[in-house]
Amino acid sequence: MLLSQSFIMRIKSKKFIIFVSVIAIFSFAAIKLFLDGYRLTPVSAAHCIRFTQPIQQNLLLEHQISSDLVFYLLDTGDSYHTIYSCRVGPLWKSYYGVGSNQSKNGDIIELQTKFWLDEANVGWIVSTSHDPNVASFKISYGGKIIEANTLKNEPTVIIVPAPDTVLSGMDIGFDAVALSKDHVVLYRLTYLMEKYHVTTDYRWHPVLQD
Repeated sequence: MLLSQSFIMRIKSKKFIIFVSVIAIFSFAAIKLFLDGYRLTPVSAAHCIRFTQPIQQNLLLEHQISSDLVFYLLDTGDSYHTIYSCRVGPLWKSYYGVGSNQSKNGDIIELQTKFWLDEANVGWIVSTSHDPNVASFKISYGGKIIEANTLKNEPTVIIVPAPDTVLSGMDIGFDAVALSKDHVVLYRLTYLMEKYHVTTDYRWHPVLQD
């Protein structure tokens, strides 16, 4: 009888050790995922992005590209950036959109971000017009045209999917213009060139009318 009770106690003890070990492993994995920025929702994952310098961060826009990808426009006070969240199994992980930063420059049309994600073969442009004469934005690329109506002082999002024949819809034959209600080109998104040298940042520039 004593032998039987001792055997049962050893079995229970082993089960308890296994149970504690499993809990410890899962707890360690959960903590590791949390510290690495994995979250249950895309927006909570986006809030995990931190810059080297402590700055105020404000998510201005959210745009769902697909069930596995969400783009965010981040305002850091003096500039804008793209943050994107990707689904990883049941969780979400966010990343900084390299090359997406745009400084605030007080332009009549603000280019807030322009970003291309190779892995998803899609990009976006976010602009805000403070010119009441601007009625829409039109983007031409790879033989395709996308036009989006806009309102004064309201951010306008244009999603740019890549045509099957090109690697990036934003790099090959890409042209973006701001139009009046009569479809007159008022601004163009470009660099200003002097001979063969770039003289300004990539931004919305007024188009001289004849």
